[in-house]
Amino acid sequence: FDRVARVDRGVDDRQAVLTFERPYAEWRGQFAGNAALFPKSVTGDPDSFNSGLVDAMGPTAGPFRVQSTDRAQGRIVLERNPLWWGTPPKLDTITFSVLDSAARVAALQNDELDVTPLTSIDEVLTVRESAGLEVRRAPGSRFRHLTFNGAPGSILADAGVRVAISKAIDRQAIASALQNGLVEDPKPLNNHIFLQGQEGYRDNSLPFDPAAAERELDALGWRREGDVRVKDGRRLVIRDVMYDDRTWVQIAQIIQRNLADVGVGMQIDTRPGAGFFTDVIQPGDFDAAQFIFQGDAFPLSSIPQVYGYYPDDLQGNFGRIGSPELNELIERTLSELDPQRAIELANQVDRAVFEEGHSLPLFQWDGSYGVRADLANFGSPGLASYDYTAIGFVQ
Repeated sequence: FDRVARVDRGVDDRQAVLTFERPYAEWRGQFAGNAALFPKSVTGDPDSFNSGLVDAMGPTAGPFRVQSTDRAQGRIVLERNPLWWGTPPKLDTITFSVLDSAARVAALQNDELDVTPLTSIDEVLTVRESAGLEVRRAPGSRFRHLTFNGAPGSILADAGVRVAISKAIDRQAIASALQNGLVEDPKPLNNHIFLQGQEGYRDNSLPFDPAAAERELDALGWRREGDVRVKDGRRLVIRDVMYDDRTWVQIAQIIQRNLADVGVGMQIDTRPGAGFFTDVIQPGDFDAAQFIFQGDAFPLSSIPQVYGYYPDDLQGNFGRIGSPELNELIERTLSELDPQRAIELANQVDRAVFEEGHSLPLFQWDGSYGVRADLANFGSPGLASYDYTAIGFVQ
């Protein structure tokens, strides 16, 4: 929206005409995903933007609206929106429940849920073997990754150290361990911007090369003293912070073994979900952090938010890593109206992100959902959007 020069009324009150002051490569996705339209009541000033939707939802233009919210029970109920002007929804209500990840499949089996994402081969097998349930799958739009903290004073402030550590992590082993049996041929995600199967996806990653990692750490003055490298009296030991979940811990244990092989120590630091971003990730209370990013059908729009570095406006660059040169390349990418040229520039951005040791994509979610077999038009969306008016149960 910082590229929009003005907004004018169109043919009626339901049409607006945007005029951009400079080219924007992702103009087709201006109102997609996280850039969806919001009313002025929650965007008019910083306070309403930050807190206007915390306790209650305001106006909605969708086929459903919030009927009730129960924080104690972790439950949100949606009801039909009487102001909806499109095709009437087939469902009367939709209920979202917050459950511990280990309890979701059992809740599906016990008719407490109709659909839940699946995160392991054990969960997939359990659903496949349960009467009345089935697995629906399309390549998922979420991906797991490792973000490094490059803030001044951090143990990983030196880009050379971050890159060396990146080369020491066997991402193929992680993908194989976590996705064997879920997908036919598990592969790590080798791009920060595009997902596997998406136009523009290329492998721009740094190779897994622990021997090179050792040489580079030696050259940077980090010398082995016993099991861990030391420089100027400081031990090369990092804290890997993550939500307390068995999948994250399994990934961390693989990384921990990889780094031990090159003389880097790693402490596994698990945290509860409540306040994980506001109290831990956003303030930078980590050396490395594991969390999930969401891909998009319009991937260029989020590049500056995560990979641009603007010290007074960090947005999603929690590791505080970047450069004016990369910012300029990002600007060129977002200003390119030729779609193929924009893809080329985006891949240049991706390679630069790898080379500065900003973060390390691990693997793309396989996209498996456990679903009640008679639930129609709902399951694994991939990069598509659900049509909530079409969701229902087969008679």
